[in-house]
Amino acid sequence: MKIGIVSDIHGNYLALNEMLEKEYSVKTWMCLGDIVGLLPKVNETIELIRKKKLLVILGDHDIALLNGSILPQSSTATKILNIQNQIITSQNRAYLYTLPESKHITFDSTTFYLTHSLGGTLEKRSYSLDIKEIEKKNTVDVILYGHTHLPLLWYGTKIIIINPGSLGFPITKMKKNTYAIYDTVSHHTEFRYVTVNKRDIVRECLNSGYPESIINLINTI
Repeated sequence: MKIGIVSDIHGNYLALNEMLEKEYSVKTWMCLGDIVGLLPKVNETIELIRKKKLLVILGDHDIALLNGSILPQSSTATKILNIQNQIITSQNRAYLYTLPESKHITFDSTTFYLTHSLGGTLEKRSYSLDIKEIEKKNTVDVILYGHTHLPLLWYGTKIIIINPGSLGFPITKMKKNTYAIYDTVSHHTEFRYVTVNKRDIVRECLNSGYPESIINLINTI
């Protein structure tokens, strides 16, 4: 069975829609949080996720939107969440309230643990992992996490760890909107990407009254 793994969509409806159309044979998608924030199509993104029945957990942007709290690492992200808090529909807000912050799930005798942040906190990205400590504390087969926006694949002695990177707001050198496909039979993981026209994203931000700082960031990716 092939499992689609995606994280940090951040309102990038164009990337999400392209990925789902491209990977039509994938029947089960796991999303590791941060479906809102940063980019404008928040309602369209959530509605597509609901329609396609992705398995979703909350990320720090999602929690901040629900709580009306700030993101201390980014004033720009906080300003955008304030805008999105005003436009998100009651149905989509209610959907976010149903989502857990982590999840265990089993497919084809493979047990997955889904979390947004691994080896750090939701307030701060962690780029280093203590693999021995993680393996000692967990009995699952595969750990899936996001938050860093950096793809990672680790085959440990007991556990496979996968970070699909960011579909919505990539920060890697290659600037690819990435996701991953995991095969529960072969235990093979493949990273894939979609290409989104940056000018379309910038146009959406301008039309939505987003701060210039986010447009400057988009122009760097």
